[in-house]
Amino acid sequence: MKSPYLSYFLFSLCLIFLSSCEKDKEQFTSDENITDRQVTVETPLTSTYQEIGQQKQYFQIDTKTSNVIAGTNGTEIFIPANCFIDRNGQEVQGTVEIELVEVFTLTDMITSELSTTSNGDLLKSNGMIYIDAINETGSLGIKYNEKLNVIMPTITNNEKFQMFTGDGKDWQIDSSMLLKDYLIPYPLDLLYPEGNDWKYAAGWTSKPGVDKTIINYFDTLVLSLTNSKFENTVVATQEFSRRMSGMRGFVQSMSYFELEDYYRSTIEFEERKFNSEICANNLQQPIEELDVKLKKAYHDYDYNNEAKLLPYFEEINEFKRGYYGNWTDTNYFFDFRETTAEEQHLRTLDYYKHPETGKVKLINDRGVDLNSNDAYSQLMNKGVSQKEANEILAYNFEREGVLEMFRKKKKAIEAQVELYQTLKKVFSTSSLGWINCDQFYDKNYAKECEILVAIANRDKYDYIDCSMVLPSINSKISAHENENGLYTFTNKEGVYSKLPVGYNGVLIVVSVKDDKLYYGSEKLIIKEKVPVSLSLKMVSKKDLIKRITKDMSI
Repeated sequence: MKSPYLSYFLFSLCLIFLSSCEKDKEQFTSDENITDRQVTVETPLTSTYQEIGQQKQYFQIDTKTSNVIAGTNGTEIFIPANCFIDRNGQEVQGTVEIELVEVFTLTDMITSELSTTSNGDLLKSNGMIYIDAINETGSLGIKYNEKLNVIMPTITNNEKFQMFTGDGKDWQIDSSMLLKDYLIPYPLDLLYPEGNDWKYAAGWTSKPGVDKTIINYFDTLVLSLTNSKFENTVVATQEFSRRMSGMRGFVQSMSYFELEDYYRSTIEFEERKFNSEICANNLQQPIEELDVKLKKAYHDYDYNNEAKLLPYFEEINEFKRGYYGNWTDTNYFFDFRETTAEEQHLRTLDYYKHPETGKVKLINDRGVDLNSNDAYSQLMNKGVSQKEANEILAYNFEREGVLEMFRKKKKAIEAQVELYQTLKKVFSTSSLGWINCDQFYDKNYAKECEILVAIANRDKYDYIDCSMVLPSINSKISAHENENGLYTFTNKEGVYSKLPVGYNGVLIVVSVKDDKLYYGSEKLIIKEKVPVSLSLKMVSKKDLIKRITKDMSI
């Protein structure tokens, strides 16, 4: 008879073995999809474009320590120690080569043979980068649960930009790059550099010697954002700052022009008070819980005050129709035909909604200068595990990247000058290859356009690269050749893109024949039907990039 203790012992061994296998699976996940990556699919123009366009940058790193690499155009990448795997799922040790391509201008997009569309929808580009990791076995993958942290210079600081991955021709949203389960606190004087001189005065104090303060219209002190007691709390995070901007934006929209005094005298603006009280009383709560509480407060407020709010909303509509000469009865600032008063009320708050979750996270630097070149080895010498050392340095990398932006902004404000430097986007990625920071163009302002481009002597060229560039939104679309030999940008049989009517566009055409280059361009205004006839002329490699850059200036 088998002993029950023996059975229990064998069962326990099985659990330990299975647990160990699961742990190994999490740490070293093989990826049968890892293949040798390419910056672009080869075309007859690829070698020429690579010679005159953005060059691939190479960095040699040692995997046994964490690394930070910096591209020539401002991209920075934090690479955790021992984060790469080969195609067999084995951890890679030793030297790895990192390849980086930075594409931030329209000229770079053309010479990199990229497009800014996602499933046929037009994208406004905020820059693209290509990252690959290679050793003697070829392209590598990133270990399960590991990520690279990236700081990428951006063209604008629009909060609607999203992260995409793809092949450079078609892009898919990858929200995981912006997700994190914690909030990072920043110094209050950098997060709120305007101090008392806030741009929008409605509801904010501007009294000498008083901290920048949220008040209701009866001057009742509710929350002072620069109070030192809010250091390292949710008030000291970008997420909180964005939501306060959303709330303030609604106050501005509700206090238009001369109607501000009318609104103050007819409606008790109690939501100003609960906005601040909810935040002040829940400083240690995750940001999404604040959103739930705020939305409930808005809902209750609208439900109890609808009779007062609706007439005032309509009053603002009438006022704006008179204020703007081109507004008619079909123009609405507050539009209740498809949305409720509550949805109208919440729209600015929703605009600032972000995927970040979790509570404020602080780290223990163990007395190590985390910005030093040997920070990783110092942490390991302090007895910190590899996993924790990577987490500490990744957190510090992200925080320092944002702090750099804040310092520049404050310096510009103090010097009373415009901030012309490009700002930055900080994200994490577990994917290699092309990464894109973009925003969808509003399809409500786009239409189906029939732009047909005829290339003179089309048959004499070996290959034609035809693109439409929209400089005002930093977009570039590749053309499709139809059955008649014409080039179009709204091909119903394949990728279909609506275009922004009334915008300035530039056609850029590059061709090759017997290793000789030919070029043509034409500026146009996008309309629903635009026929174009274009002749190409021979051009040298040396002059091609100059011609493209010059012709795209509008």
